[in-house]
Amino acid sequence: MNSIKAILFSLLLTAAYAPVAGAALTARHSHTSVLLPDGNYLVLGGDSADGGAPMNAVEMYITSAAAFAHMPNMPYSASSMTATLMGDGRVLVAGGFSAGTPLRWAAVFNPLTRAWDSSSGGLGATALASARGGHTATLINKGTNAGKVLVCGGQTGGMTSITNTCEIFSPALNTFSGAHAMNSSRTGHTANSIAGGRVFVSGGLTWDAAKSVNTYLPTNEIYDPETNTWVTVENLNQGRSDHTAVVMNNGAIMIAGGRNSRNDLDAPEELWYKPGFDGAGSNQDAGSHGLLSSAEMFDSNGGRVQISGSDYSVMPYRNSKQAAALLPDGTVHLYGGYGAIPPTFFTKNYKLKPGSLLKTMKI
Repeated sequence: MNSIKAILFSLLLTAAYAPVAGAALTARHSHTSVLLPDGNYLVLGGDSADGGAPMNAVEMYITSAAAFAHMPNMPYSASSMTATLMGDGRVLVAGGFSAGTPLRWAAVFNPLTRAWDSSSGGLGATALASARGGHTATLINKGTNAGKVLVCGGQTGGMTSITNTCEIFSPALNTFSGAHAMNSSRTGHTANSIAGGRVFVSGGLTWDAAKSVNTYLPTNEIYDPETNTWVTVENLNQGRSDHTAVVMNNGAIMIAGGRNSRNDLDAPEELWYKPGFDGAGSNQDAGSHGLLSSAEMFDSNGGRVQISGSDYSVMPYRNSKQAAALLPDGTVHLYGGYGAIPPTFFTKNYKLKPGSLLKTMKI
């Protein structure tokens, strides 16, 4: 066998035995996942694909084997809970929903022993001070509170019961304690660790009791764990929930996509047809459904950062509930989501050509 054939043969053998990512062991949605220090991924909870029942199934994606492995089940069944990697390598799982009902449960998983901590103190069915789902849980990365986890907002009941309360988990004590409430009640918001150990919270959905409707918040605020205070900073241009927020290498926070109550199905400039337009009552359902294509950026003090470029504030499509990741080269990538709707179908601004009949009309 000549050298070229030997090299080709060795390449074929390498390809044949190289790990190929396998499918997850359990079909699920509305689950959560977290990257572990060893490069493996933990996948937890969620709703079953068939009946939507909450589950407690846990599996780990082993990157070296490119395969999933079963892990011990969570102490409770839930979907849409948070999972936060703490400084000691353990994972805090908190809250979530069970058939639409928010939970007070919390638990801690130890990846080294691949077991749920039995010495979790007050963790259990009444661990959180308030039942919540659709909340955020953010690791405080600097200062005297470094290593603790700030849990904020979420639903405490139905969509009319949205809270502004916060609490802090101490990994040293395995207990929660109270923290100052946010200025706004919100769910579906984002929360990011920023410079100085602070936490930047953006957007979300809240309940407007005066109007008896849910509204999308344009507000941003920053939590300082050293003083246990919140400071309101510059607003978003568009209120939004179910968006993504990524802290970039320069400390700026990039906020993208999501949804709000504007640009919905009744926006006439984004409909091909409305019922009855073609005489047959058809509706091609081409509205934006409230999904957003805009992106905004703020510095670590909450000030707006201007982005240059011809399409500086518009994604190629409207999207919400997507994933976002900061890559090693400093770029932000968005993955998946709900939407993929083009930003617009046509403009409502009139453009008249010479000789047009409309040029002589008074409108």
